[in-house]
Amino acid sequence: MAGFSNINIDLSETFPLLSRAPIVEAVLDIRARGEAPWEIDNLRRQIESRLPEYPSIFPQHLVRREIHFAPLQSKVPLDQSVSDFGFRCESADKQQIVQINQEGFLFSRLEPYISWQHLCKEGLRLWGVFSDITQPKVLHRIGLRFINRITLPFGENRYEDYINFSTASVKGLELPVYEFMGQEVFAVPGYDYAIKFITALQQPGNANLEGYSLILDIDVIASKELEFDEVVLKKKLHEMRWLKNKIFFGSITDKTLNLIR
Repeated sequence: MAGFSNINIDLSETFPLLSRAPIVEAVLDIRARGEAPWEIDNLRRQIESRLPEYPSIFPQHLVRREIHFAPLQSKVPLDQSVSDFGFRCESADKQQIVQINQEGFLFSRLEPYISWQHLCKEGLRLWGVFSDITQPKVLHRIGLRFINRITLPFGENRYEDYINFSTASVKGLELPVYEFMGQEVFAVPGYDYAIKFITALQQPGNANLEGYSLILDIDVIASKELEFDEVVLKKKLHEMRWLKNKIFFGSITDKTLNLIR
């Protein structure tokens, strides 16, 4: 990108270990259409035999609606079709979800978050099952998303003490901020990545039990198509995780780090 130096992604860099990681959901999303024949019954049999750790299996359906317009028609005809799209599978403890469908693959880990090693290892294992069944040749999009929720101490609403940015104030008025939501999309010079960064401050759901919540939603996206290569995929995921960590740890203050460490 003109005017900006290329980013140096250093995979040897280490980040603080968090005993109270605020990640409420981590998602690996790979868009890839398989070239194997799409047979929904065979797909279910494969999932049942190869993923016994995900016993709850729910079908996904694709609904298409077509509206036909014609002059002077009092009623507009509507055509609707429903097709089998894939499956959503949940682990026995409901904390891990895998979706396998015609558009690709998604793996989601809900809180409590365990570790990057666990997320990456299980995600790639599940991706291996998906790729064996569907035989994709091209990856259209890779997404790595982490949704963080940091609960501030009870009675504390000075979010400025916990994150390294603040919302814009109204000229001529000094007003307290009860809630906010913002979104930024960053390019990564020298790489084909983009980072969508959503921040929000949420009021307590129960004012007597918890404090305000800071939401840091970081979605790193690789949208350039590439031929499927397991080594390249692993490298990209580690680079994307590095970018996520740089955004997260660069956005929080030492006070927040002490709160979640």
